[in-house]
Amino acid sequence: MAAERMVDQAVMLHGHLCPALALGVRLCSAVVETIGALGYRGSLRVIAGVASPLVDAAQAMLGATLGNGRLALAPALGASTMLFTCGETAVEAQLCAEGCQLVRVCPDLGSATADGTTVERILQGDPTCLFTVRAACHREGPWERLDACSGRNAVVMRPIGYARSPLRAGEAPPRARADRAVLELCSELADALVGLERGSRLQVFFQFHGATPLAPLQQHPQGDRARAPRGVWALRSPHRPNGIGLTTVRLLRIEGLRLHVAGLDAWDGSPVLDIKPYVAGLDSFEPAADA
Repeated sequence: MAAERMVDQAVMLHGHLCPALALGVRLCSAVVETIGALGYRGSLRVIAGVASPLVDAAQAMLGATLGNGRLALAPALGASTMLFTCGETAVEAQLCAEGCQLVRVCPDLGSATADGTTVERILQGDPTCLFTVRAACHREGPWERLDACSGRNAVVMRPIGYARSPLRAGEAPPRARADRAVLELCSELADALVGLERGSRLQVFFQFHGATPLAPLQQHPQGDRARAPRGVWALRSPHRPNGIGLTTVRLLRIEGLRLHVAGLDAWDGSPVLDIKPYVAGLDSFEPAADA
């Protein structure tokens, strides 16, 4: 991506060109170069400690947003660190002293272009005085501690099939449900279909395969920063320790190994982990029972 185009995209999202946004553009460019040099492929996911112009640059240049699950805010990282993950590998960007100072100063729109010299220096000069970018293992945190204490008892799940849905990653709004979707099941498991009936309700367990790894354990409900953060087990967020989704669907018809269903909220391509019948007497409660 040409430098001018990268800057233009970031400005469209952020609203103006300032030193902090220029820093974000340069930082994201360095991260992409590092990822490419290491030979990694796939969608980058971004984890930042705070919302800042650096995050705006990452959204504009990398397409990582809260809505598509490729951006997460983890306050434990602090304001000077960002993680960019690609598969099982992370690239860490660490601001130096001058970079930290620049990101704290984001002028109003009216004065944003006053310091063009500083912006030009950031975009064209040596970035090593502003930040460092390096390949890194995933940052030590609850995920690594969980792996360390439970590695020998790890549970391996094999997909029983995959979801085929009009809901696409990065396009579907949160909590959207497909009027029509298909569960394509593995031929080796055909015997498990015996007894399923059209019109019945099914509970489908699937993997949030596009969710952000290393997501914080406390998040703002539906990404709304005006609402106080809550623990992930009190939320329906897809960014969870084990990334398992559950939804109830209606079985429309069966065609061989393809279950046509209504109401699936999994993205297209999501691995299906299990299917169970929905039993009203066991799976539903009167409102008073939840008090």
